[in-house]
Amino acid sequence: MATDFFNKYNPKEWDDVHVLYVSPSGPIILQTINKPVKTLEDIKGLKIRAVGQMADIIKELGGVPVPLQMPDVYDSLRRGVIEGVTVDLSTLKYWKFAEVTKYVTADWQIGTAITFYWVISKKKWNTLSPEIQKVFTEVASEARDKQAALWDSMDIEGRDLFTKPRWTDDRSFRGRS
Repeated sequence: MATDFFNKYNPKEWDDVHVLYVSPSGPIILQTINKPVKTLEDIKGLKIRAVGQMADIIKELGGVPVPLQMPDVYDSLRRGVIEGVTVDLSTLKYWKFAEVTKYVTADWQIGTAITFYWVISKKKWNTLSPEIQKVFTEVASEARDKQAALWDSMDIEGRDLFTKPRWTDDRSFRGRS
């Protein structure tokens, strides 16, 4: 769908590249370390790792957006430098955020997805033969479909990891909300 959207509107900002495909991550959710977010009021004052459009949304909702690179997020959550993060479900497993967050809020109504893209410079593209361009186009189409399936499975794995019962270090049960 993201590739179809791109192809329909063909933004002029991308005129120097040939887009092979675009692929969004799973929907952005809110993960927090100590406080569940059940209402918009609950976001007020929370320091939340958010970048780009999500930073603007968090700020408008009264939260404090903190721009961090992904490799810095786990430790910042662990140390309480930030109180939450806006990312997709896959990060619970693949960035190990399930180890340091206690709550996940499905907030797709205010969220978005992170869109990744694969491009080749238009100058280089135009030097390729039509046969080679066809191969690139076919492979990109196949990769787009596989990428979409991968995002879905990674989000499911992250959700499943987060929702299974946990034990704290002292072996007392710690449920998840």
